Amino acid sequence: MSRWGKTRHLQRGALALLLLLSLAPVSAKAEPRFASLNVCADQLLLMLADREEIASLSYHAVDPNFSFYWRSALGLPVNRGQAEELIAARPSLVLGGTFSNPATQHLLDRLGIAVLPLEVPTDFAGIRAQILAVAEALGHRARGQALAAELDRRLDALEPAERGQRPLAAVYQENGISAGRGTLVASVVEAAGFDNLATRLGFSGYAALSLEELILHRPSLLVTSLEASDAPSLARQTLEHPALKEVAEHAVRVTVPAALWVCPGPYTVEAVELIARERARISAEAIP
Repeated sequence: MSRWGKTRHLQRGALALLLLLSLAPVSAKAEPRFASLNVCADQLLLMLADREEIASLSYHAVDPNFSFYWRSALGLPVNRGQAEELIAARPSLVLGGTFSNPATQHLLDRLGIAVLPLEVPTDFAGIRAQILAVAEALGHRARGQALAAELDRRLDALEPAERGQRPLAAVYQENGISAGRGTLVASVVEAAGFDNLATRLGFSGYAALSLEELILHRPSLLVTSLEASDAPSLARQTLEHPALKEVAEHAVRVTVPAALWVCPGPYTVEAVELIARERARISAEAIP
């Protein structure tokens, strides 16, 4: 069968499934049912929707390496981003976005299933705005307002860094990747009261930071990240390089659980609080 023939066959199959579902009996007033196509959208549903309203989550929702609310996701239906799965789940709204299958999102839209595309916020203003927007779309405005207010309260509770009292922090992750301007990780480091080395060096987005640069700038804090499984890998060997011992001689090292900032959410403030505690420690040790 040709590529075009396969495409037409899949489209006919999806349309046939939709026709069968449309003939199934439904209640006069259908309850809202929500689905998500990626792990970041999963977190929003798990925070904001009632459990019985969740029709389907992405299969990453139960992975503790990426999903902050993985325990809450246990026992709920999951999908692998295929249109047939979502059609069968009969959601009234699907949360999609940048990292979701665009073909699935387009087909769902063509079939009349509402899709809410979500960007990935890179700062706390964006996180707050997304929480409120999704809560509104799900019909849980008050729940979203409460989460946003708690996020603001915890950020406001952080001890502000005085002018000239912002130590230098370097983010150094697998394969020597660091986070510069326009990233959530940089926003977290800066909200915790540190200057971010990658930003100082003019990095935008995620880019490799050489060990030479790391040693040369002598950061006060070295920030690494950790997945829940922490399985050995070639990428992680960078974090065990002997040259890092020289950095560690004059830097505090802090490890942030990856699930706190893989996906932006109100829980990301925990990463800020974790790093901010190290700033207080560094400041105290600097006092003669």
